[in-house]
Order: sequence, then C-alpha cells, then structure tokens
Amino acid sequence: MKLLVLTDKYFPRPYANAMCAQDLIRVWSQQGHTVDVIAYADYDGTPHSWEGNSIYYVKPDERLRLFYYADTYRKTMRGKTAYFFANALSKVKGTILLPWQPFYSFSFPRRIYMKMCELQEKNAYDGVIAILNPLDSNIAACKFKTKYPQVPYVVFCVDTLRKTFIEQHIGKKFADAFIWEKKILKSCDAYFYMLSRKSDYALSRYDPYRQKLIETDMPRLKIKDTSRIPQYDFGESGEHWVYAGSIGGPHYNPEQMIEIFKQISITPKRILHLYTRGPEADRIAAMAKAENLNVRVHGYVDATALESIMATADVIVSLKTSDQISAKIFECMSYGKPVVHYSGHLDDPDAYYLHKYASGYVVRMYAENRDAEISDLLQFLKYSIGKKVDSEELIKEFEMSTPEYSAKKIIETMERVENK
Repeated sequence: MKLLVLTDKYFPRPYANAMCAQDLIRVWSQQGHTVDVIAYADYDGTPHSWEGNSIYYVKPDERLRLFYYADTYRKTMRGKTAYFFANALSKVKGTILLPWQPFYSFSFPRRIYMKMCELQEKNAYDGVIAILNPLDSNIAACKFKTKYPQVPYVVFCVDTLRKTFIEQHIGKKFADAFIWEKKILKSCDAYFYMLSRKSDYALSRYDPYRQKLIETDMPRLKIKDTSRIPQYDFGESGEHWVYAGSIGGPHYNPEQMIEIFKQISITPKRILHLYTRGPEADRIAAMAKAENLNVRVHGYVDATALESIMATADVIVSLKTSDQISAKIFECMSYGKPVVHYSGHLDDPDAYYLHKYASGYVVRMYAENRDAEISDLLQFLKYSIGKKVDSEELIKEFEMSTPEYSAKKIIETMERVENK
C-alpha cells in the first residue's frame, strides 16, 4: 500500500506525536508499504527523507514559526525575542479565536490540504493517516476526504482536543472541543483512540460514530535489551534518577516534583538528572546551583546518548500535571527499570499506565498527606532499586502499546474500508 501520514514537527528534532507516527511508519516500511510524510517545516536543516520515507514540508502559521525559531536559537537574543512575540501572538490569537480553540490559523490547514492534493495526484495513495493532535492536519484531511472520498482517511488520536488555555483560565466546563471532534468523526473512516481514554468515548454523544471508534494505545513500547546498551558514566557516585523531555507549563509543572525530591535526596545520595531545555530548565539549573541541590540540568542529548543514559539509570522519572497522555511514558517502561511518576492531576492518564507497570510508583503531588506519599515512595524504592521487570510479562500486559499492534489494526481497517 501507498500511505500518506500527516504529523507535526518531525525528525531530527520531533515532537512527541511525530515520534508516535514514526513508530508506526517503521513497522509499515518493514512490511513493504510505501510511506510518505507531510510535516511542519522547521528552521534547522530538516531532511527530505528519514529512515527511507519521503518527507514533504508545509510552512506553519506565524505563531508556530516563531516558536520553532525561538527553540532553535533559544540561547540568543533573537531567539528570546522570537519567544516573546510567539507567546504574545499565541495569547492574542487564542483570545480572538477563543470559541474555536485549539484552532489558530485559517491559512495553515489550507496549505496542508493543497500539499495533500498535489501529492495524491502524483502518487495515488491508498490511505491517509492523520495524527491528532495537531488539529490543522485533520482539518485539511477532512477537506481532502471530500475531494477524494475513495481514499480511506484514518485518525490516530494521541491527544484530546480539550482547550488547555480555557480550562486553565476560565474553567473545565468551557474547555470541550467536541465541535472539532464531531467534524472529524463525520469525515473520517476510522478514529483510533487511546485505551486510557475509554471512559471519555463511552459518552452518548459518540453513539452516532460508534462504528468508527476503535480502541488502541500509544505505539511506543519497544522492549530494550539493556545488556546490549553501553553503560553511561554520570561522573559521580550516587543513585541516579533520570528525567528526559519537556518541562514547564501546564503539562509538566516541576515545582512539587523538585520539592519532594529535595526531601529524599540526601540519605542515600540521590541525584536527579534532567535532560531538557528551555526557560524552566534554566530556572531549575540556577536554583540547584544556588541551593546546592542534587539536581543536574544537562540540556539536550541525541537519541543514542539518551538510550545509554536511561539504560544506566537507577530510577527513571516521569512527570505530568495535566490530563494529556505522554508518549514517553512507554519509553520509560521499556527499560524494565523502576519508574517514579510524579502526578499532579486527578485525571492524569499516565498514572493509569504506571499503576499497571510492575515496577512503577505514582507520587500523587495533589495528596493532602505529603509525608505519607513520601513514606510510601521510600518503601517502594527499598524493594525496587536494582530489580528489572520481565520483558515477556511487560509485553503481555501492554500488547496494545506496541507499534506492531496499532500498525496492523490501521492497515486492516483501511483494507476493510476499501473493500466496502
């Protein structure tokens, strides 16, 4: 089959949803399918192929271009200036388009649609798979489906479309984005949702689209053979805790995580290594230096180095302070090591997975009895450090979270649509 995948900021510095897309693409490519990708243009020399699949770029809206520029040149004055204007523009657009959030641009979905049509005329795809989020690609895919109704259009819904800004500043009651979900559900042939969102899709408003809804999970669990991964030298002795990924903002607010870690970091000596970047990372680095904390901020490292770091860590750390899924939660579990997850939201879906993981512990940062949470965490560490989860048991528990599972279900679904 010839497949067209729509995602956002892609390799070599992908966003989390693009990493999910690539896990699926890798399986399809190995099975002999041809896969092309439409991705968001970046500033840092983006390649036109990755692991053998062709990439076609679309220029995003001004807001995203400024954010990408700020990320690329973050340590320069022009990068900081770009971030300031990106943030301001985001707030202005978000206010003007408040009822339609997370919609921010009229022209961007149109550009994606035009690129889709151009490639369809040239390559005659057998199916389109759009990752959700982002929304823009799915708006374009809905229009594309109208022009090419014979081409199966499948949605792989990694995130919800809940309006985070509205929920944070106005209230949860107004943060629903079913207007967009309804539009997408009407247009698509199949809508894959995450297992941890099962209760959301059980609501009666989804009944008209029940036949299109298919349960799956994040395609991120790939068991690591740590014996084959080179050991990493952290440069100091101690119990090494590793956190890698975004930090700051509503999804990854580290305040309580740092405060709790302070209370357990002295005896024995525990060191929290943060492989992240951005203003919040810079703030934590300055605080750690000023207070002489066992916290090290290392910045960005490539995938090979990070794999070695994670394989050598004593504890892998996860954090979530919103109700959005983190694709990286499965990468954390894939090493079979103890995972400590700091949860700051009652509806945190990452906590759902960690409760099923044999060597996982969820620290409820919102709990009233902080001392009890810390005591239970220390008890978990006492019996978990140095132990590894059996890989066969891990696969058995999280079969739906492997890329092979979702890749197979999507192909079967598209073949079924084509044969109708």
